[in-house]
Amino acid sequence: MSASYRTRYGKSGKITSKNRVEVMRRLTDELRKEIPEQQVYEQTHVSISNEQWTVTAQVSGLISFDNADNAEGEDSTLPDSMHLSDIPDQVLFDIWSAVIENNKEKLLSFEWRKLKDLPPYRGDYYKKG
Repeated sequence: MSASYRTRYGKSGKITSKNRVEVMRRLTDELRKEIPEQQVYEQTHVSISNEQWTVTAQVSGLISFDNADNAEGEDSTLPDSMHLSDIPDQVLFDIWSAVIENNKEKLLSFEWRKLKDLPPYRGDYYKKG
C-alpha cells in the first residue's frame, strides 16, 4: 500500500493500514469545518492519492478522479478524469479505499460522470451536515 493524503491546510502524510479509517474521517471532517480567519493556508478540498490516481473531494460536494498515468503518457484503460457529486461519506470512503488499494475494478464500480453531466451546484454539500 503506497498512498498519501493532503488536508485543507496543506499538510500531507502517508496512509497505513492502521491510520486509513482515521485519515478518511479526518479529511471529511475538514470539509465540514469553517476555517478560522487567521489560518493562512487553506484549500477547499482534500485528497487521497496513490502513485497513479488522485481522488479529490471539494467542500462543494464535487468529487474528482484524476489519472496521472494518462498525463505522463503511460498506457491506461482509465479515463483522464471522472466526477461525482454530493455523495455520502461511506461512498467517498469506498472510493478512497479503491485508490489506497489500487483497485481499478472497485474504482470503476461507481457511477462516475463527465463534469458537464453533473447536476448544477446547489450549495456546499459537506457544509450542510
